[in-house]
Amino acid sequence: FGLPAAGVVGRRKPDLHPQAWPQVLPHLDRALAGEPVSWELALPPSPGAEAGRWFRIMYAPPAAEDGAPTVVVVVVEITEQKRSEAAIRASEQRYRQLVDV
Repeated sequence: FGLPAAGVVGRRKPDLHPQAWPQVLPHLDRALAGEPVSWELALPPSPGAEAGRWFRIMYAPPAAEDGAPTVVVVVVEITEQKRSEAAIRASEQRYRQLVDV
């Protein structure tokens, strides 16, 4: 998420990106209930950045030996993928406009 490891370890998610917490919480609740969850998160641009960033977040709730709710979280930045998809859509739209003329 563009944060140094030292600034992340030991901190709670709501403290790291409070603006994203309302989007995170329902997915996390499902994972803590035992459901594998995969979803995409769009973050607004950071100060000084031109555009926001996209992430695919996957929650895998392994069975804990003591029965405590546990979730393994995998986060993959997909900003470039999203930009490529948008460029393809724009190109296809331009092509359709040329063909329809």
